[in-house]
Amino acid sequence: VMSNSTTFINDRIKFNFSFRKYGEKRIGSSLKVEEVPLPNVVFGVYTNETIKAADGTVLEKDSLIDTVVSDADGYVKSGDLDLPAGHIYYLKELKTSEEFDLDKDKYYLNTKINFDNSKSDIKSVSLELTDKEGNQVKKVVNHLKTDNLIIKKEVEDVDDDYKTVYRKAQSGDYEFTVYGDKYKEEVIKQVTSSNFDNGVFKVNGLLPGKYFITEDKCPEGQIINDELMEVQISLGGNNTLTVKNKVTKNKLSINKYDVTSDKKAFSGVTFDLKYGEKIVQTKTTDGKGSIIFDNLLFGKEYTIVERVPLGYINEDGNKQTVKIDSDDIVLEVLNKKAEMLGNIAINKIDSKSKKPLENVGFALYREADKKFENALYEDVTDRNGELIFHDIAPDKYIIRE
Repeated sequence: VMSNSTTFINDRIKFNFSFRKYGEKRIGSSLKVEEVPLPNVVFGVYTNETIKAADGTVLEKDSLIDTVVSDADGYVKSGDLDLPAGHIYYLKELKTSEEFDLDKDKYYLNTKINFDNSKSDIKSVSLELTDKEGNQVKKVVNHLKTDNLIIKKEVEDVDDDYKTVYRKAQSGDYEFTVYGDKYKEEVIKQVTSSNFDNGVFKVNGLLPGKYFITEDKCPEGQIINDELMEVQISLGGNNTLTVKNKVTKNKLSINKYDVTSDKKAFSGVTFDLKYGEKIVQTKTTDGKGSIIFDNLLFGKEYTIVERVPLGYINEDGNKQTVKIDSDDIVLEVLNKKAEMLGNIAINKIDSKSKKPLENVGFALYREADKKFENALYEDVTDRNGELIFHDIAPDKYIIRE
């Protein structure tokens, strides 16, 4: 009896993949880029789940199985990899040239495929590289490193002493254009109010280099900054640009009338313009009963205080608050003679000798004039120590020596 034995050895099917690697490159001195093949980029092939290798070794999830490198023409060709079939693997970029950001995306290889058993000579299967959505990936691009530009927005304002200051703009409908050249031919980015937060615009993704910025739009009441602003972007630098806007200056007109009998112009009446507690302008009506306060800041509130002439009253009060929200605001102020007038008499004597004191000065103020800024009358006592303020309209007054 003869006995023959034969041993059959099945080779495990290997897997391979390929794609092309590109990197961004500037076009000349421009800030625009093109894509060119990128060599010497290193990728790692990893397990996407815990698996058992052919030799029985357990490979934990995210274990590195092999590395591949792009060639001189940017091609990444794995060759035949001994990957256990029926699993998903992923590719991750490990190293690239220092001028590029490392690609943080994962690309997937699926060995869960059906084979044609009639073809016993299959030794290697080419796999498609896919993204996380399952779309085929034929090229992978490295982007040049970029940095951000912070545009700080400041608007003209005044402090409590009515001195000009610039404060951070909290909101507003602003627009900017970022150019790659001073001739404004190469538009790099459009910046709108959607990029605006807490007084700053953040412009992302700018390559190192020189840029030119224009402001194209600003809110009502502000004046567009028409400078061509230059900024140098460097990686890791303090890339900040402050853009200041002046506000429009407007006019407030007052027409003053005496309505005791006929409505006629009232000249010689003084008005104070106050911002907060500070008097910023003082003017007196002309022969037509008019004055103009100019150079008033858009959006601000001012108080108009009339120094009501003696013997007259203003039934609406001597103060009005006005918000400057347009140009050429016109107010009409009406006075009429008081129907009842009185006198205020002062007798000044020495407290010890009881003798009259001559040439002692007194001033008469309205009670509302808490800071005693607008004296209605100023005079001195006569040789009898007497002083009389005549034709005083009904109101509350303070007398100061």
